[in-house]
Amino acid sequence: MLNVKGVGRAIESGLNHVAILMSASETRSRKNVNKSIEELFIEFAEMTRVAKVAVLTVRGGMQCAFNCRYEGKISEQFVIDLVKRHLDLGIDELSLADSTGMGNPVQIERMMH
Repeated sequence: MLNVKGVGRAIESGLNHVAILMSASETRSRKNVNKSIEELFIEFAEMTRVAKVAVLTVRGGMQCAFNCRYEGKISEQFVIDLVKRHLDLGIDELSLADSTGMGNPVQIERMMH
């Protein structure tokens, strides 16, 4: 889902689970949806609120959580801070995506701790 309207359509369709995605890369976020991470997080929070009011399970997804083709390595602390913000919204699941295939097992294991 990329907007509140999509969450509304999911609710109207009788779905009970939605996935709401955003990028941990500022550049990819701007190229993909023409919004900053902060702008997108505000929308993410509203989409989550709408979904939770409708008693939907929400899976948050963070693309480019390890590396980005535009920016290179994404700061692990930035990703951890963004994960905390996601969890504070009350999402039920969170996936961190190695969207570019540039992550490595050591980096991924370190992030999971």
